[in-house]
Amino acid sequence: MSVTFSIEALSTGVFTAACYASGESIEAFRVDGYEAAKAALVAHKAECSECECYGCYINAVLDVEGGEVNVANANARHLGVVLGFDFGDELCGSADPSVLLGHVLPAMAFGREPVAAHETKIPGRATFIDCGFDADDYLARLADLCVEAERLGRKVVWS
Repeated sequence: MSVTFSIEALSTGVFTAACYASGESIEAFRVDGYEAAKAALVAHKAECSECECYGCYINAVLDVEGGEVNVANANARHLGVVLGFDFGDELCGSADPSVLLGHVLPAMAFGREPVAAHETKIPGRATFIDCGFDADDYLARLADLCVEAERLGRKVVWS
């Protein structure tokens, strides 16, 4: 499981679907409105046996794309401790970018040693491997995300 930090995005009212019949993703259609997208999907599946068999799904086109920071759940909790910021029990929520950046910048100023990788063995049952955690990369990427969200006048969201 993971947590993705991103900039709050709004639907543009445009919908697309990707078709993989050629072995790569191509846009099967691009239409305005969800009802039109459902009709276009039915029509596409009638013509494309790959999508009829394996599926083809409608996606909303958002006004903000990219700029995501993806973190494993355990590392998101570590990041919350480093930042002194509560991401919530469910690890989902939102914050004003200037508030979050107010936690990120001081955390970046204090260098820290990465948490080393280690494993935990439960004899006869399982071995759990924690790959470690280096906050510096995540902090830099979160800072960039906050600056861009602030520029756009949007919140930073995570889930």
